[in-house]
Amino acid sequence: MNPMRTVLALGVLSAPLCAQAVEIPALTILSTRVDADRLNAGSAGTTTLAAIRAAGVPFVAEINAFTLTPNTAEQGFYNWNIDGGNGIGLSPTGQISTIPPLSFFNAFDVTIDLELPSTEFGFSVGDWSGGMDLEFRRTADDSLVATHHTSLFTTTATKFFQTTEPFDRIVIKADSETANWVLTDLHIAASEPFLAFGQGCPGVAGIPTLGAITTPTLGDPYSLSLSNMDPAGGAFFMALGFSLTTDPVAGSLPIDLAPVGAPGCSLQCAAEALFFQLHTTGASQFDISVPNNQALLGLQVMTQAFSTDTSNVLGLVASNVGIGTVNL
Repeated sequence: MNPMRTVLALGVLSAPLCAQAVEIPALTILSTRVDADRLNAGSAGTTTLAAIRAAGVPFVAEINAFTLTPNTAEQGFYNWNIDGGNGIGLSPTGQISTIPPLSFFNAFDVTIDLELPSTEFGFSVGDWSGGMDLEFRRTADDSLVATHHTSLFTTTATKFFQTTEPFDRIVIKADSETANWVLTDLHIAASEPFLAFGQGCPGVAGIPTLGAITTPTLGDPYSLSLSNMDPAGGAFFMALGFSLTTDPVAGSLPIDLAPVGAPGCSLQCAAEALFFQLHTTGASQFDISVPNNQALLGLQVMTQAFSTDTSNVLGLVASNVGIGTVNL
């Protein structure tokens, strides 16, 4: 037819007044791209949310829901602005599918729910050269954060948008009730593959520092570095969990360790598993095996180390928390 669970998501979705989003030249945040040509090995066919997530480059696309809702426009034939390659759309049988150029598809509107609150988003379309109407919302109550009427999609170039308040839901519709289109490209916020969070407490060699040697990827070891421990040697415990707010045994986080003899120290991530390792020099490497299981994509793994130390009664000092996000 020719015619956006990490640390960034904690407590940032306030209730904004509706405002106008703006178009920007490019995203300024860490992001990932979903190109419809990466779905189904570039072939036509039905697709899934899991496949759309896995098509993200360079990180898994952190999308919670991807909904195509049929609208009243007539069936389309993808023969305009086809340079963008395959699109995501509704097949003639109503399935979310990869739509190659020169194929029929049903008309739809799209709603995308994100895992991460964001203030930026981008997309491109095929088979439509008009404008698009965007709604940026928050999923908690579906309240409207901002709206935007885009410039014309006269080419397949991606358009990028920015809001002043965070959103985690985007609704995309064409600006004409008779329009039909396919979605060829998505650019959404991505969490850091590794993020250092919080702060540890000082021991004889300073504050233990937890960092990443490698980031968590499917089928590969996730290797962490731990430094600034007692140079005379000792041991450390590594807490591993999946929350910064609740430990399944101890309850609400963080937990102040001053009452047990470690003033200024706290448990800041869930300790759903606890590992023990020796060190001899004040520095060490800790490896976590990441199974090659697509279900783990996007999973956030929190770790915090507690090293033996003579500077307090408890005999342990804490590192910062490391937050790793499993990617391809």
